[in-house]
Amino acid sequence: MAKGLGIILIMIGHFGIGNMIPQAKSLQVWIYSFHIPLFFFLSGYLFSIGNSLKDFVRKKLRTVVLPYFSLGIVILLYNVYSAVKYNTYTVDWLRETLRRFLIQDRFWTIWFLAAVLVLNVMMYLMVRFLKKTWALAAAAAVFAAAGLLYYHFGGDKLPWDVDVAFCAMPFFCGGFLLRRHSAFFASLLRGKGRLAVAFFVCLGLNILICWLNYHFTKTVCDMFSMRYGIAPLMYLSAFSGIGAVIILSRRLIWRPICFIGENSLVFFALHQEIAMPIAKNLLSNVRFIIVAGDPIWKMLLYWGAELMLMLLILTAIVKLINATSLRFLIGKK
Repeated sequence: MAKGLGIILIMIGHFGIGNMIPQAKSLQVWIYSFHIPLFFFLSGYLFSIGNSLKDFVRKKLRTVVLPYFSLGIVILLYNVYSAVKYNTYTVDWLRETLRRFLIQDRFWTIWFLAAVLVLNVMMYLMVRFLKKTWALAAAAAVFAAAGLLYYHFGGDKLPWDVDVAFCAMPFFCGGFLLRRHSAFFASLLRGKGRLAVAFFVCLGLNILICWLNYHFTKTVCDMFSMRYGIAPLMYLSAFSGIGAVIILSRRLIWRPICFIGENSLVFFALHQEIAMPIAKNLLSNVRFIIVAGDPIWKMLLYWGAELMLMLLILTAIVKLINATSLRFLIGKK
């Protein structure tokens, strides 16, 4: 459920609502305060070192590396098709596209998989050599500090998004530690009353802190673009937002959202590079487009239609994959 909610927020975030409607800038600031950290956190929650190094490597090759290249090739083919269709295809374009695909420097939505792979390797070493919870938390903080210092002194994107992995380690490690101490947190939040209080506290802190970060820096936090504003506020806000989503997902179960969460890899990877342009093209074919200055109701109607079309397109793709041997290519058995 948490993954499904996260995917919906990522899709809405990519509509650029805050850029089209100045009054909705706060919505964009709020969504970006935790939507990507949420997925790093959930990836950490599912992390396991396996029974052996061989087992760990085999699993990551199947669940991360293979989907990266499989989904990347799908995106590449669609981009080649679009380039040919709109007469923008050149050999130099293809060469640069392939270079960025292989090096991965925040290229396409599969950049997240590259960062997750690096995080898995880092976390494997941490868990092997650091047994105590406090030691893991301290190491995660050190990695984040190193990543932020790298940016502070002018560092740019690194191959396979190593820089993002460093800064995302607190979220990844946080998810892992939540799973390790799940019994403690379950007892702490036992009862509807405690859950309700915890949810509103987390949500309130998230909104307040992300607003303060934006107020002081005028920066919409975005790990993709290396924007953190005041870093301590960013991490506090993100963890608060993550907490609110996880608590909500324990009480709210809606099958369509759960379906999206169960197939989040495909929804995440293909929504912006394939589903979104197809949806926009379909709406354009019926002469439904929006431009800056249009009435707000028209923009909201457009984005609602675009979201529904994207979800239908991605659901069809998921159904096709899950019903055939293609599921192997996205890491499913």
